[in-house]
Amino acid sequence: MNSCSVNILHSIRRWRQRSGLHVHKLLLYHPPQVAAIYECASHVLRYINAPYEVRMPEIDRRSHVSLYGNLYWIDYNLQTGEYFIQSFDFTREIFKPFCLLPLQDNHCLNELRLAVWKGDRFSLLKQKFLRRKIEIWVTKNKIDDKEEVVWINFMTLTTTNLPNLFHKKCGVSYFIYDKTLFMCCGDDEASHPCIYIVKGDVCNKIQIGYGQVSWFSHCAYVPNLISVPLKFQI
Repeated sequence: MNSCSVNILHSIRRWRQRSGLHVHKLLLYHPPQVAAIYECASHVLRYINAPYEVRMPEIDRRSHVSLYGNLYWIDYNLQTGEYFIQSFDFTREIFKPFCLLPLQDNHCLNELRLAVWKGDRFSLLKQKFLRRKIEIWVTKNKIDDKEEVVWINFMTLTTTNLPNLFHKKCGVSYFIYDKTLFMCCGDDEASHPCIYIVKGDVCNKIQIGYGQVSWFSHCAYVPNLISVPLKFQI
């Protein structure tokens, strides 16, 4: 395996349900335009076309999500200056733009984080660079390629002790439950890993580790009746 392939294998894994069967695949990427699909069952690696405008390195800095077996992440159109959600369809094995983000107002000065909401919708966390205020936007309807995506402002948090998410390269994730924001990231003082619980004008911080941590990974657990086959489990 050459050095390019080794770099590719450090990317993202997702699986797609197809024809009632669980088909596990890895989407592998090496910038600028090398992409491949690895099929876990057959151990076959196939290279695919990655359009020039697809910028998957954004995944390293912003959040990416998997919904209905497809992969979604925030990207930027260099020609139009618009931020949008890019996607990868595992069934057809193609990249395609999904929808624009709400309020195209200097997104380069905002921190943007994408997440799944209610199991079938998207939520978008937006924090301005010069202010700590956090806006949460959600899609009005279930995610469906056949319907136009409508975003609504779900809530705005203005408490003064919110963490500064800008320039946190890795290790920021969140979810929304009952008008409450649960967020995991390093704190502003010493980059200690913390959980922030924000509701209304109250923000509580729970430290979950010690020492300066610039890079850390985490996940949110949601019970699922579909399990990964034993031979693919780590």
